[in-house]
Amino acid sequence: IPLDLDFPEERTRYILENSKVPLVITQSNCLDLISSYCGDTCRFICIDKQTEVSAMIYKVMPDIDGNSIAYTLYTSGSTGKPKGVMISHRALVNFLQSMEKTPGFTGDDSILAVTTYCFDISILEMFLPLVCGGTCIIASSETSKNAEQLLHAIAHYKPTVMQATPVTWSMLFRVGWNNSEKVKILCGGEALGASLQEYFMQSHSDVWNMYGPTETTIWSTCYKLTGGSTARIGSPIHNTEVLVLDDQLKLVPFGAIGHLYIGGVGLAEGYLNQPELTRERFIVNPFDNQQRIYQTGDLVRWAMSEAGEKAALEYLGRADFEVKHRGYCI
Repeated sequence: IPLDLDFPEERTRYILENSKVPLVITQSNCLDLISSYCGDTCRFICIDKQTEVSAMIYKVMPDIDGNSIAYTLYTSGSTGKPKGVMISHRALVNFLQSMEKTPGFTGDDSILAVTTYCFDISILEMFLPLVCGGTCIIASSETSKNAEQLLHAIAHYKPTVMQATPVTWSMLFRVGWNNSEKVKILCGGEALGASLQEYFMQSHSDVWNMYGPTETTIWSTCYKLTGGSTARIGSPIHNTEVLVLDDQLKLVPFGAIGHLYIGGVGLAEGYLNQPELTRERFIVNPFDNQQRIYQTGDLVRWAMSEAGEKAALEYLGRADFEVKHRGYCI
């Protein structure tokens, strides 16, 4: 469970109380603050003071298999309070193996990581290079938020891949970046606007529009932009099922607007210590009562891809009043 001490104190306290974590790994300069949030309820390991940290962690870890929880990430969402989304090792491995193939990442690639580790898309930045033998270049928080510094970091490190929200990409283009480095662009976390899409096309970039809620393991669909008028969110990644249903949970015709539901290997185990909310959002698949699907709250329709090759999902907005800013639900 990642904690960012730059986040509001109330949020951090709530996460620690709700999750009841037994162990906190931190640094000595953060110990006083984080211990004041925890009280006497958990142990601490300071990675800059203690040796053989991995051995100490291993002692408190249970046996791990594919069904074990790899991480619990707290999101905000439309309920107002953070929800701990539990993702299994199997779901995470499926995601990473799919991303390795499409949009693609190899041992020769490098990625510039610009995302706080409390946002689930950072998991791609950290672990995809590790499983592929590639390189992860971690930008400081200050660099990630400053367009000029980020522009210089891209020019200096020349990453082959970078992932960010539309706000960050727009920020870069507005200070004169034109992607002369030919970085493969992964854009997601919120809707892709027409003006940013135009920037992408003018720079002749290799751009992928990524879509997915935290509850279905980071990205669930992806789409390579080709310069058309409407950016699709594409087709599902490996071992992922997408359903476009009406209010009675029946499939809508091709081109008709419906609610997006997602199932498959990437589906979260549910919300930590919130069984009622889990039952509300993770429902039984109406076409297979042995499987569950997640109710995203997003409105979509099936349309042809801009290249006319295959069907792709087109994002049309929310079915509720939730909005996204810098990838965060409000």
